[in-house]
Amino acid sequence: MIYDVIVVGGGIAGLMAAIEAKEGQNRVALITKGNLFKSNSSMASGGINAVLDPTNSKEINQHIYDTFNSAKGIGNRKAITYMCKQASNIINKLVEYGVDFDRDENGKILQRPFGGGSSNRTCYVGDKTGSAITMALIKKAKSKEAIGGFLLGLGIGATAADLVMGLTSDVKYPSGITYAGVGLMAVSIPILSGRKKLIEESVDLYNQGIKEEKKTLGDNFELNIVNNSNGFGIQIHF
Repeated sequence: MIYDVIVVGGGIAGLMAAIEAKEGQNRVALITKGNLFKSNSSMASGGINAVLDPTNSKEINQHIYDTFNSAKGIGNRKAITYMCKQASNIINKLVEYGVDFDRDENGKILQRPFGGGSSNRTCYVGDKTGSAITMALIKKAKSKEAIGGFLLGLGIGATAADLVMGLTSDVKYPSGITYAGVGLMAVSIPILSGRKKLIEESVDLYNQGIKEEKKTLGDNFELNIVNNSNGFGIQIHF
């Protein structure tokens, strides 16, 4: 197997690197020396420090100071500064990837004190932050291939079944089942390649096409592909 990108390490950093690398048409492999679900990252329970308001320069500078001070002066100040300034973006991205941080009654991410910090800036998921983040990233990393592969397989199966029916019975061929199968295969390609705009266009084209084929499939039949902020899904009614 030939890959465009190989990521070594199955912790949070490695998983995020693999997900980001997969945003294009790259073939990505992630290599880990042990169980993907039991990395050092998954064992960490405390949380992630971040100033959630990127405009609060005073608190960000304090975060930089606390971090450098905790490193007893041997940390790389440039790297620490970059990390602290980007921390809110990383939290937002983790939320986008499905990490369910603890929140207050108004939906705001809760933050608590942690070692070395001079204020409450630790975002957390109960006492299993590392495990929760790891599981969300593993799910995100696998989602494109799983959904794309399922749609591709379903499309091939539907098209083949309709062909067999057409050859062995008096059923008119091609029927709406073939159109549905071809549509599923068409949608699976951009999903597997990670091309977001093409995914949306293919989903819309497929859903419109399946509506036009209701006479063949039956008025009660619906097989819609849903594309929203939570990801992709299949909605079937019959």
